[in-house]
Amino acid sequence: MVGPCPSHDRLPPPPLPGAILEECYTPRSLPSSCLTRVSATWVTRADAEKALAESVDGVFIDTRPLLCTSGLCPAFVGDSVVKSDLNHLTPRYASVIAPVLAELLTRRGFSAPPDRVRAWTASTPLSSRSS
Repeated sequence: MVGPCPSHDRLPPPPLPGAILEECYTPRSLPSSCLTRVSATWVTRADAEKALAESVDGVFIDTRPLLCTSGLCPAFVGDSVVKSDLNHLTPRYASVIAPVLAELLTRRGFSAPPDRVRAWTASTPLSSRSS
């Protein structure tokens, strides 16, 4: 997330497009068949956005921990599907991560009630979010 104030914040794109469940999830597949990886391009862009945020006394919040672990991004977390397509979080997963995202935002000085974060994360593509 980059921005000097909440009216100018935005999230970088997702670490990678989500897995296409119709292709990776089959009766014979393994859960690992639906993993995607954080790309070097995303890391480079995130580093640039972090530097930009710091240069304008802004805030950068890395959302990878909400979607990935150790560079791997699962299509399912517990019994929740993460994305409904390549870019949109499912309403259920948005509800799961909303309190954590709200806490991350609050710690960085943004006012982020979990219900507002939940509605925002479920309705907006990760690659084009802005307040």
